[in-house]
Amino acid sequence: MVIGQSLGGAVATLFATDYPEDVAGLLLLDPTPINDPKLASRVETTMRRLERFSHVPIAGRSVQGLLRSTARKSSRRHEMTPEVKRALFASADADLPQLARAVVGLGDIARTFDESRLPRIPSIVVTADRPESSTVRKAHARLAAGLGAELITWPGAEHHVHLSHQTQVLDAAANFCVASPRTDPSSSRRGRRTRIA
Repeated sequence: MVIGQSLGGAVATLFATDYPEDVAGLLLLDPTPINDPKLASRVETTMRRLERFSHVPIAGRSVQGLLRSTARKSSRRHEMTPEVKRALFASADADLPQLARAVVGLGDIARTFDESRLPRIPSIVVTADRPESSTVRKAHARLAAGLGAELITWPGAEHHVHLSHQTQVLDAAANFCVASPRTDPSSSRRGRRTRIA
């Protein structure tokens, strides 16, 4: 079972596409839309700009301040526990240069990504609460359709859905793991799937 959030969701998707026999299921939490070249290129460009700003003392502090302010508002809106707040604020204090390096080439990968190669394995795609007309939501819907997966969201779900809706995500993951066949490690190279009780 592979679970990925944001950029981790894109990595999980790529891994499952390249190694479907090694993945018993996918749970993608508001994944970076690797199946949409324009959006993937926009993520890459935005991160490159944020990384540049982070090196300018006043601009860097402003970006970090904006991220912390957004985290504060989200933590209040969702009445987060102290542990969840700490995780959210840790993500707001992300190493922007490292994140910018992590997304280099994302647009190129998206341009060569072939949705028809998506494996038909048990999957769930969780999207943040966006309008149905949103390009990100449409990319998530195409990704879910390509995987034969359910696309789910909850009112008020944000990009960090695992923190804004942790109970719902944990319930979905638990139900998904119970309902999904698991790969028997002794047969995974041969691609057979076996339900293990």
